[in-house]
Amino acid sequence: MDSETGNTTHKYAGPALLRQLQAKIYHVDSSLAEPNLWGNALRLYQRVASELDRYPRALVLNDVETDLANPIFDGHYADVFKGHSADGDVAVKRFRLAGTSKQNLDFSKALLAEALVWRHLDHANILPFLGLMTSSEQDEHHAELSLLCMVTPWAQNGNLRRYLDATEGISLSEKHSLILGIAEGLAYLHDAGIIHGDLRGVNIMVDANSCPRLGDYGLSQLVEAWPVLASRKKAEGPTRWTAPELLSPEHFDRESSEPTYASDVYAFACVCYEVYTSQSPFHALKREASVIFRVLDSKRPEFTVEDCAGGLPPQAMQELIRRSWDQMPDNRPQIHEVLRRLKQ
Repeated sequence: MDSETGNTTHKYAGPALLRQLQAKIYHVDSSLAEPNLWGNALRLYQRVASELDRYPRALVLNDVETDLANPIFDGHYADVFKGHSADGDVAVKRFRLAGTSKQNLDFSKALLAEALVWRHLDHANILPFLGLMTSSEQDEHHAELSLLCMVTPWAQNGNLRRYLDATEGISLSEKHSLILGIAEGLAYLHDAGIIHGDLRGVNIMVDANSCPRLGDYGLSQLVEAWPVLASRKKAEGPTRWTAPELLSPEHFDRESSEPTYASDVYAFACVCYEVYTSQSPFHALKREASVIFRVLDSKRPEFTVEDCAGGLPPQAMQELIRRSWDQMPDNRPQIHEVLRRLKQ
């Protein structure tokens, strides 16, 4: 009897708890909540939903139309297509799954769990997550493959790198505004308990109002945890934005190369370099191994008149960047301190 009662309680109390948690999350102003309180609520909601294997139907979109034969961009582990929905143009990111059927299914469940958190994020500098869709295609053995796709709004100006390359005469004040917006978005993620893990220009979209919006937040950890994605080496990887303690954990008495809040701040400094130079960090070095060697030797990109066509960053900004990509993680400021400095 006790067992049956327990099962019945779990069956009916679980969904009720989910509804209560969701209501609380929707009614809490994340900007006014205590640090990490809102993020902890999100993770609790995620954990309960995952254990019950119950996900909102709104997560899966059925009205998206797209041509999956012609990607407009191919990254390390996904292809990006332009699509259309009732609400306007969208970007469809299709993951290249290459594991067994069970591995692919486990990855799909993990992606669904993360999507529960992503759909609750709401900030001017965060690319909204609209939902998931599925697509099917055949492999070389003519077996049916079900591929997961993430759906986000279409960014009119593309990613940050494309925006910088296509826009002439960006002033120092406009670059400062871009950097401030990126810092605002990163601070919001950190308050929600989310480590971005792959912050760089190609993962920052720019909308029609020239507002930067962080995308692909949290995906790097998912990719590392579920190595079932087929990568394409021709795409530039994240090495040039990766903190030294992640490149060589043993040199920093670390057991893991998992990203942290501090490594996000390091990557943010590298994005600042992108904004001022329209170049990748260490752009003169062609080999990734050479970049790793220099980073572990405490070397950093330099701001030169030749590289900074719109003018060198102010000295105060250069100092903030130097602190943010410090060799030692504990010496880097937290993102909220960075924000305060940027607003002075």
